[in-house]
Amino acid sequence: MVEAILMIMLLLVAGFVGTRVANTVRMPHSVFLVFIGVAAGLAIRHFDPHQVASLEHLFPEIILFVLLPPLIFESAYNFDLKDLKKDLFPISFYAVIALCASTAIIGFSMHYLFHLSLIPSLTFGALISATDPVAVVALFKKIGAPKRLNALIEGESLLNDGAAIVLFRVLVGFVAVTTFESSMITEGMQQFMIVAFGGALVGLGFYYATSLLLKITSDSSAQLGLTIASAYSTFIVADHFLHVSGVIATMVVGLLLGHRARLEFNKEALHGMHYIWEFLALAANTIVFFGVGLSVDPVGLKESYHLILPTLGLVYFARAFVVYGFSPLVNVLRLSEPISFGYQTLMIWGGLRGGLALALVLLLPHDFPHRQLFLSLASAVVLSSLFVNALTIERMMGWLGLKELSDRDKRSYLQSLKKVISASIKPFEEGKSQGLYSSDIVQHQQNLLQNYWEQKESGIQGTLKSSENQILEELQQALLEEKALYNHNLAEGFLSKKAYISLTESFEKRNELLEEEKLEVLKAFPFGKIMESKKSGLSLFTSHSKFLALKLETLLHLKLALEELSQKPFKDEVKDVLAHWMERAEKSLEKFYGAYPDETASVQTQYISGAVSSKAESKVHHLVEEQLISAAVATRLKKDFETMHELQIEESKKLLNPSMSYLLKRVPIFGKAPNALIEEICSKVHKQSFRTGETVVTEGEEGHSFYLVTSGILEVTSQFLEESQMRPRLYVGDFFGELSLLLGKPRGATVTAVADAQLLELHEKDFHEILEKYPEIKSEVMSVAELRQSA
Repeated sequence: MVEAILMIMLLLVAGFVGTRVANTVRMPHSVFLVFIGVAAGLAIRHFDPHQVASLEHLFPEIILFVLLPPLIFESAYNFDLKDLKKDLFPISFYAVIALCASTAIIGFSMHYLFHLSLIPSLTFGALISATDPVAVVALFKKIGAPKRLNALIEGESLLNDGAAIVLFRVLVGFVAVTTFESSMITEGMQQFMIVAFGGALVGLGFYYATSLLLKITSDSSAQLGLTIASAYSTFIVADHFLHVSGVIATMVVGLLLGHRARLEFNKEALHGMHYIWEFLALAANTIVFFGVGLSVDPVGLKESYHLILPTLGLVYFARAFVVYGFSPLVNVLRLSEPISFGYQTLMIWGGLRGGLALALVLLLPHDFPHRQLFLSLASAVVLSSLFVNALTIERMMGWLGLKELSDRDKRSYLQSLKKVISASIKPFEEGKSQGLYSSDIVQHQQNLLQNYWEQKESGIQGTLKSSENQILEELQQALLEEKALYNHNLAEGFLSKKAYISLTESFEKRNELLEEEKLEVLKAFPFGKIMESKKSGLSLFTSHSKFLALKLETLLHLKLALEELSQKPFKDEVKDVLAHWMERAEKSLEKFYGAYPDETASVQTQYISGAVSSKAESKVHHLVEEQLISAAVATRLKKDFETMHELQIEESKKLLNPSMSYLLKRVPIFGKAPNALIEEICSKVHKQSFRTGETVVTEGEEGHSFYLVTSGILEVTSQFLEESQMRPRLYVGDFFGELSLLLGKPRGATVTAVADAQLLELHEKDFHEILEKYPEIKSEVMSVAELRQSA
């Protein structure tokens, strides 16, 4: 046991160090590992042949139950579900229909050409037809394949991996049958559907269970641990206990968690997911590809050499036939974007086979017909795909012109290069102004970077076509930057998850319109309906005030994001679209305030309190991570903010139906007044009503009264505010005119009702009569007023 653990650790060390070696010799990491594995296998076979047998016995179980779950989960988690939806038809078609066709071509050909038994030949066809995600994902990450090509090949490899294992097990179950009957096809299809769809259902169940556990687990380490436990438990329960597809089940969990990652994890766990799963995938890949090399038996290859080349020809022919043969049909149906000839060629050449094929052969019973021959042939196919296809695919991409960036990516590259250069040199420019760095050296570096960018721009601009879609591309960039703002605000605690969902749904709908090039419809996008679809579902579990707080938060973040985008140097046509969106967002916000004028103060209190609480929690966590405060201090700070949040929620409830005395107590000059004084003020105030558009007070006129808003919304304007481009508003609980009441000052601004409003008015004469009865607080009230004047 100890020796086995030590061996695994040494293999991992070799694999981790091998990442640097592979980069140095410009070789895919997976291919490098297989080279080392083959060499290690030859050495072990020479010095300790019995050790090989034990390794071959353990290899399939280790791959299926130890290494495959994290590899499937990591690949699915990082796979964009939107890309899968866009190309779901071709991916599913290649993963299932093309897989079955390839299985039939290889199986029947081996049966008739090599005179092997039919069902075992079909079984070999199934296990060797699947493109292994372990091999494919590792390679495509390294060479930087085009996004859609990567989605097609990786998506197919994920789905047909599960489909191949299902088909493999169905065929193994039929191997005892001596004659092939047509009823076997129907029975096999039924089993296939049950195992495949059963796996998907198990995956959905485990996803919802994992999501629930993540919601009640706030610790980032615990959340990361839950994902690891989920990946393994999903696979084992589905595959071992329920006898459905563990691969498909794990893939479903990974896809859904990846798609909703920002909503499922806290900030630290979200960042940690990338590193923990990249490490697990690297470790698993290392063992898998070492295992591939160790499983290669030179003696077996030598004995079956006369069948190796024909088998390689069959496998390559079957792959080419199903891709080239079925792609025209896929394109004709127009259920997705057409797949070009270049992409089809890369799908053939990039359909690598890896450790999964060898693991499935080794899982065959020892008395399975032709088992040893199939192991040798599978080893040959795997070695060929890794040593030939993997080492030449990057060059083939160049021949087919698929390494060239699209015009859109070229523009994005130039913009990104300019931003990165500017951000990189900026700290040194600031240091230069403070005398920290030599002006000449900093200037020289600036010139070098600027010249480099200009050379790149000159070279790329010459290759750009005069594209009418440039406006669409820039508008797409604006949308992506808008979503990036929401992502940032969510991570920083400024934006709630429910509001984030509404905003990203708005983004997705606009993005769909953009892809369909419906610019006029896009320009007139109805932001007012941004929350309407949510209301019925939320109202079952959410109070009316919480729903309003959520709607206000959504509209405010939308407006703030559009304001920030409008300041960026986009083309005039893009700015015009943003201006239309801004206008519609503002109208939606005005409509909200007009519909709920009396609830607005309560709703704003709830929203601001929640945002402050979330941001405070995030900040405290950051201080702990930076070791600026102790855990004990952090615990007290969290309790303080929880208490303050609860107090604010109580405040918001009171503002829904506030009493006159409660509103007066909120005014700073009355904050410390005794209840008797408040009651006397209540008896002296006069209720005033103002219709929308009516002016309450005018800037510069004499003022002899104080106003307190009890319902409606008012807007404050003045010469100073106009110059500052500010238009503050007053809501329930707000007040104005206290300086006129106490110090006899003229009105400093004009106040107008923008929604029907009710105010309480207190005249100067009445207030001073009341204060004379309470001389002990008169001086305090006056000092507060003077402080507010100086402020």
